[in-house]
Amino acid sequence: MDTPSTEATQVRKDVNYYFNDGDCVLLADNHIFRVHRFLLKRHSAFFRNMFDIAPGYEQEAAMEGSSDNNPITCHDSLDEFQALCWLMYANPKEIRNAQEDPSFSNISTLILVATMADKYEFEAFEEWALEALEDLPHSVYVSVASERLESLLMVAVRGGYEILVEKVQESLVNQIASSEDPLETLSSVIQVAERSGNQDLQARVYYEYLKAVCFPIKSPNAESEADPSDKSDSPLSAAPLGNLESSGLSKNQQLCLHHGYHTFQTFCRQLADYPDLGACDDPGCKYEWREWWKSNWARIHDPPRLRLGNPAEAMDWMQVLMNDGPEHARASAARTSTSRFAKATCRIQRQRRLKEIKDEFKRGLCTHFGLY
Repeated sequence: MDTPSTEATQVRKDVNYYFNDGDCVLLADNHIFRVHRFLLKRHSAFFRNMFDIAPGYEQEAAMEGSSDNNPITCHDSLDEFQALCWLMYANPKEIRNAQEDPSFSNISTLILVATMADKYEFEAFEEWALEALEDLPHSVYVSVASERLESLLMVAVRGGYEILVEKVQESLVNQIASSEDPLETLSSVIQVAERSGNQDLQARVYYEYLKAVCFPIKSPNAESEADPSDKSDSPLSAAPLGNLESSGLSKNQQLCLHHGYHTFQTFCRQLADYPDLGACDDPGCKYEWREWWKSNWARIHDPPRLRLGNPAEAMDWMQVLMNDGPEHARASAARTSTSRFAKATCRIQRQRRLKEIKDEFKRGLCTHFGLY
């Protein structure tokens, strides 16, 4: 094994936070920080308790952190500790810019401040950083690494910042959709979701992967036809889920994906057969609604509009048609509508029931992926 060079392990003074009049020396990532003890005591319960130790240890306490040769060692990266020092010494303009400028550098600094403030009990700093992060738009989180989002998620959950928790979770899920390699991204993001202990987040991550990679939905007629080129013996191997064996996913994670893939197929077939959207005493009305549903369900499943594994999007499109929205939807509805079909009470009742089915589907994502 190679011996690290002296240059590689040399301790350096931090270029920004080594103050000659500082009276507290800390070491982080082979960098010496000389800062002011009163600031640490004022803002941090952690350091306040460290400095206000019991009588009898004054001599040892005076030695630790009193010189470059005997610093207080902090097991943090250089970026992390610099972010914490930045907020201790930032001027009002810098703080305002960090709150208002949604650049990647600023959000990275805010996340580091939030996680470090949580670790060292800088309560006011943590509250400020989390509130600033909560006010930023979803779009600024796109480029943040999943590891950093995981740290922020843990802090936001502990602090009860529900809006921020949802933003971070959505950002983790969206990393799959925007990735050039969704399977590789899934492998890292699902680990974050599992460590969070949030099964709803795990289900959303799996669902986003299915939406990103699966084949377009086939029409109900095509669904029932066997593919003569498919020679696979196992229905699982026919699922277009990517090369899961070499993905780094565990066997259980692979099973969750397969489980979701096939339950979504079943769910879509059930929807294609016309779900129960509410009772109507008029037999003609029932028949016309059923025919309208089957006709439009088959039409919206023509590729490439929808993807297999995304029943919620299919139901969204059916709601658009029911609402008589876009021109193409109005034209389609006009071709199949009758006076019974156009009855406002029936249409409203069925719209309400379809929304309930969609909401039930989203609430039951964990069940679809075998997460209980």
